[in-house]
Order: sequence, then C-alpha cells, then structure tokens
Amino acid sequence: MRDLLPREIEERYGAGRGLIIPAPVSPAQLDILRAEEKNTARVWQLPLLVYAGARLVCQLQPNSGYLRPLQFALPNDILDLEDFDNAIKDAALTEYGLEIELGHYLVMAQITFLSNQPDSGEDDGTAARTLHLFTAHVRNLEEFLAETAASPDRHLKLVKPAELNSALQAEWSEVKARRSTTPPNVKIGLLTDYHDAWVLVYARLMAQAFNQLFGWPLPTI
Repeated sequence: MRDLLPREIEERYGAGRGLIIPAPVSPAQLDILRAEEKNTARVWQLPLLVYAGARLVCQLQPNSGYLRPLQFALPNDILDLEDFDNAIKDAALTEYGLEIELGHYLVMAQITFLSNQPDSGEDDGTAARTLHLFTAHVRNLEEFLAETAASPDRHLKLVKPAELNSALQAEWSEVKARRSTTPPNVKIGLLTDYHDAWVLVYARLMAQAFNQLFGWPLPTI
C-alpha cells in the first residue's frame, strides 16, 4: 500500500502506533477532498515534532497565530532508507533552514473524512488521508536560534511540548463551541470547514504523541 512506509524505515525508527481519526466535513468539502485523493495518494504526509533543545519548533499559522508541528510531503515512490533520510533532511533545510536528525516513528494516523450530514439520504462515501508522525532534533541549534532571533517574521516559534498540546486542545474547544452555537440553516464556509476538520485531526494526533512520549492522559475530544 502506498500509504505505508517501507519496512526498513520502520526497522530503523520503529513502527508508528496506528491511530484512526474520523473527521466530519460538509458534503461539499468532502467532494473536494475526494477529488484531491489522486494527488495526495502520491505523497507521504509527514508532520514532525522537531526538538530544539527542550522545546519544539512549531509553525505559526498565517493570520491566526495557531500552532502546528512542522509538516512535509515526500514522494511515496522512495524505496531506499538513505533516500528517505536525505529527502526529509533536504526538505527541512530548504523550507525552514533546519539541519535535522530523525528520532522515532511515533504514529501512523489514518484520517477518514466523512459527511457531517449522514441523514441526507445520499451515500457520499469518504475521503482518506494518512499522516506519519516522527520526532526529530535540530543539529544546527545555535545557528537556527540566531536566525530566528534576527527574523521574527519566519512564522516559526519555539514552544514547550505542553504549550503545543494545550494550544491545540484550546483551539479544538473553540471550534466545538462555535459549531454548537451555529444554527443548522447557516452554512459554514469551505475554508472554515476544512480548517475545523484539521484542528480535530491535529488535536488528537498530538495528544496521542504526547501520551506515548510522556504518559500524559488522553483528553476527551
């Protein structure tokens, strides 16, 4: 299967714990996600928990300040472990100026997008995505910290793991509260709908990761 990583990657970094995440979206958003599946099926989606010392390098979402782990996409026709390592290292250096070393393969999350209107009487099907979450650490830490201090507009932020976890849980709480007060006859925009679904995904994914890393309790989501 194209969404599985080659065996030798798991032999080096461990086998990611399986996690299934259902994510409701509107029928219109589901149609878009299903139409994109041919393109997304050609890449591995790789979020990384990148440690810079005791803190994580996170990405600040444009116009919101919401936190996300660093994210990469690699062609899924890579069959060689060395090529995989070089590809993710090159991507980190090119996109963020980071020299990294991979640590552990934590989670393989299978995302199932499904209609949030199951009573419509139509079989809308589902759309699938797979995320492979790894840990990594920064090798050029002093250089990276100096560049970050000199360029605060890089949309990167160093945070403690608990900050990222709390920020995602708080963001998901905001989404749930907004959704619960939105009248049924009011349509939610496609961008908002897409954002809300991924907030759920990352809130659950990071909670699972920190449970494995630190034994933190899994929240009710």
